[in-house]
Amino acid sequence: MKRRWIISFVLLIVAGLIFVFVPPQREPSYDGKTLSEWIKRSHYLYPLSPPYISVEQSLEFFETRPEWQECRVAFQAMKKEALPILDEWVQAKDSTFKQELKAFGIPVGNGPSAYGFHLWAAQGFLMLGADAEPSIPLLLKMTEDKDYERKIYGMVCLRLIRPPKNILFPVLTRLLRDSDPEISEKAAQFILSLYQDEAKTLKICEQFPNLCDTNGVSRVH
Repeated sequence: MKRRWIISFVLLIVAGLIFVFVPPQREPSYDGKTLSEWIKRSHYLYPLSPPYISVEQSLEFFETRPEWQECRVAFQAMKKEALPILDEWVQAKDSTFKQELKAFGIPVGNGPSAYGFHLWAAQGFLMLGADAEPSIPLLLKMTEDKDYERKIYGMVCLRLIRPPKNILFPVLTRLLRDSDPEISEKAAQFILSLYQDEAKTLKICEQFPNLCDTNGVSRVH
């Protein structure tokens, strides 16, 4: 029994080392910086974080800045090679083994966790905007998944790509009725932000009073 335990332990360590030292996927680069480096730079200029609202208003301000325009040029140059990687990042999921190592405070590789990859993907989709259209089918499929993370990031990244209303609005109205309260509230936030008239028809402020003031006016801009 003891011998079997030792063998199992050694195999676990070997498996961990293999996982830790798997080389990262080769990223496209522009002007000497990799995709993830450009994502970090654009994140520094515009720190994308929940609840991912006021995208249009923010971009109107940032797009006048030379640093932001430099990032946009870089993403435009890399978009063909970047999209498959963004698609992979937005679906990233930590393995059970990696989660266990992290729970014990053991560092796993040099890359970010699944959550970090999700944020990188979101930032990349924001920068590409309509140029990320090839990723829309994948993101639409993710919004139909039972897994919370796939569903929420599918919706968030669709919103950041800013597709036409006939694509985005049906997704938001469907997720507005989702059984998960966080999913439904996020959908409500996006509807309030993008489609004010429809929000009134759907009585969003009545369903989600925390998103509106006492006069029924949206706090989401």
